[in-house]
Amino acid sequence: MEEGFHCNVLRCRRRLDLEGKAVVTTCCHIFCVQCATDLFTAARVCPACGASLAEPDDVVVSSLAPSADYRSSVLAGLAPPIIMEICTRAMRYQPAHVARWARRLTPARSFYQYQTTQEAAFQALLLRNVQERNAVLEKRVHNIILEANTEVAHLNDRLARAEADAKVERRKRQELGDSLRTANKEYARLKTQHEAQLRQDVRTRPGLGGKPYSAAAELAAAAAPQVSALSASQAPFYSTRVRLGFRCT
Repeated sequence: MEEGFHCNVLRCRRRLDLEGKAVVTTCCHIFCVQCATDLFTAARVCPACGASLAEPDDVVVSSLAPSADYRSSVLAGLAPPIIMEICTRAMRYQPAHVARWARRLTPARSFYQYQTTQEAAFQALLLRNVQERNAVLEKRVHNIILEANTEVAHLNDRLARAEADAKVERRKRQELGDSLRTANKEYARLKTQHEAQLRQDVRTRPGLGGKPYSAAAELAAAAAPQVSALSASQAPFYSTRVRLGFRCT
């Protein structure tokens, strides 16, 4: 065979040229032996088209790879019109002279051509279904890609804003760090000056004539005017007590 047949049961679709045998009906359908056994046991009705197959020869088991002896003897003893009808029913293409024979015979239906036409229609249906599913999937993928691109653009915008904010924060941190270092340097300088001034104040106090500074001397110098004034105010009291014989304590 140029092309292999498939079981006409849609749930099966088994390659029949690999099986070796098949069940053929007069309504030009072909089934694997297993499907035919399951289908024709209950009723003699074609599962593909619903035609009645009541006659004994309406359902026959055919060898898809006949031997040479079978090919030599299968048509032996038949009249040429019958042989031509058989060939016409079985062949894929009908030449003009065969078509004339077929029109005089009933029914003139090419099994091979019908099977190949049905197979082409079935494959076209499968292709259309696949194309429709592919179109739906492509649309879904397109929508998913659009959503993903939108989300990516949104995330890129957020990332750009975050990077800009981070850059600003880094600049602020750098400025604060520079300010802190400057303040620390100024603080260290002022601290050094303050400590030097304290050491200088400890060694020499202004107003004491360059003498070494003493806290007791400073307190005494500050209290001297007050002591002098107090002594002057209490002098009559002391002199009176001396005259009276009291001892001043």
